[in-house]
Amino acid sequence: MTLYATLGDEGVIHGINQTEVEYVITSHDLLPKFKSILKECPKVKHLVYMEDPLKKTDTSGFPDRVQIHAFVDVLSLGSKSSFGMSSHISRQHKHPF
Repeated sequence: MTLYATLGDEGVIHGINQTEVEYVITSHDLLPKFKSILKECPKVKHLVYMEDPLKKTDTSGFPDRVQIHAFVDVLSLGSKSSFGMSSHISRQHKHPF
């Protein structure tokens, strides 16, 4: 689900809680907003942010129950994983189009 920053904090909190998501993906610029928002979103366990190539990202001050991940780290973990690769490859060869 996509939530736009124009919703305001209450709208974002409502959308996250209604869908009971455990993962949220956001930008470097919007990351600070989640320090207060996540206090009201108990189901969220992971926050993934897109890095800014020119600025260091402050990941301090978030609730302890939430793990903060840079998107580049998620990509790195995924490239090292073999989970699901064999089924994807066999499916690709059976149905090339």
